[in-house]
Amino acid sequence: MSFAVLKDAVAGQPTSSWTRFAVRADGRRAADHAVAADIDSLPRGAVIVLDHAGPAASRWSLDRPVGSAVSLDPISGRRSTALDDDQWSAVLTGFGRASDVVRAAGGRVVVAVDDDGLLHTALSPLSSIPTRRDRVLTILAACAPCDVLLVIEDLAPRGLDPTAGIAFARDAVLITNAKRLYATAGTAWLPPLRDRKKGRSVDIEAHDLASAAWAVGRVDVEVYGVVRTAAPLDLVARKARQFGLAGFIVDERAAPQTPTTTPTSAPDPFESR
Repeated sequence: MSFAVLKDAVAGQPTSSWTRFAVRADGRRAADHAVAADIDSLPRGAVIVLDHAGPAASRWSLDRPVGSAVSLDPISGRRSTALDDDQWSAVLTGFGRASDVVRAAGGRVVVAVDDDGLLHTALSPLSSIPTRRDRVLTILAACAPCDVLLVIEDLAPRGLDPTAGIAFARDAVLITNAKRLYATAGTAWLPPLRDRKKGRSVDIEAHDLASAAWAVGRVDVEVYGVVRTAAPLDLVARKARQFGLAGFIVDERAAPQTPTTTPTSAPDPFESR
């Protein structure tokens, strides 16, 4: 569950790493997915992404998954059971306690609203009608101050669109006192668009960043993109700069890449603005 953060890098060299932790055992994305309660100490500057898999836990676990509503997971084909008020309260407590653990260990907190997890499906019309927008905001508030990893659009019919995604992003960064928004897109309901296997006729390095670019200038924090393409990272860095992004991260679960080299005299793609 590792990510590379690419910021202040000339040749796409990562400056720190991310680790995704589940806030509860029932919110793990794999059997070996670490739980935040097990954190003892962290490297200086560690960025910890707090997550709850929600319905996506059914992709590995035989236990009945939980969700914001009774909804079908597009990969496992199994239905989640809807959280009641008491269970939502327990999830809220889990996120708040996990945030405290991370900060006490010296880490920086990022809350994940992505990848068909509990908070993403609560926000998406594909899984929750009506959506549980207020529930998600309440959980984000319990983790504040923190940054947010957010799906800006589902890239699927009847899913979350950029207008709703940006409106939520504004509320999210305000309620969390965030300094950074990590913007991604897509859902397993339509993998060809989530994985950017469609629409690649030209300028493939731009596709992963296009959704993040929607948020630039529309939220009052730095915006980072999430990259899944196979494009060389120096080209992605150039495009990120053109889009006005503060940087980008590489989703190594989807597209691990070896950064290409650029001359040492090349301008820093993420110079201070």
